[in-house]
Amino acid sequence: MPNQSQNNEIKAQLEDFHTLYKQFETNVLKKHILTKSSFSLLNHLDSNPKTIKELSHDTNLDKSTLSRQVDTLIKKNLAMEIEHLDRRLRTVQISDYGQELQKQIHQQLDEKWDTLFQLWSNEEKQLLMVLLGRMNRSFQLN
Repeated sequence: MPNQSQNNEIKAQLEDFHTLYKQFETNVLKKHILTKSSFSLLNHLDSNPKTIKELSHDTNLDKSTLSRQVDTLIKKNLAMEIEHLDRRLRTVQISDYGQELQKQIHQQLDEKWDTLFQLWSNEEKQLLMVLLGRMNRSFQLN
């Protein structure tokens, strides 16, 4: 297959990009003493309180795993538990500190994207969006 070599090179380039970006993201989170899973959970909390059951549905994680992760967020003052009369119902929401940290991290990640594309023309960015859109649609079809 003559295209196999080219396909392998495209795949290698995408894997390299994925690895480099994940390393950057991990380093940003490490500076704030957060894991990817903790940050993801913060993003699911937004500013709306959610029950463990709702979070389980949103994240596809089991309730025991979520409870441990939520406990960690609470200990770090990134989230807080909302008291209920029914003690079986556990609801959490992001704290003000958690929202501020989340905002800082998103800003740092956005700044990286701005830096990456700073020297790209609008046409190059548009071409990349078209090609990535085509790739995403191809994945969805298969």
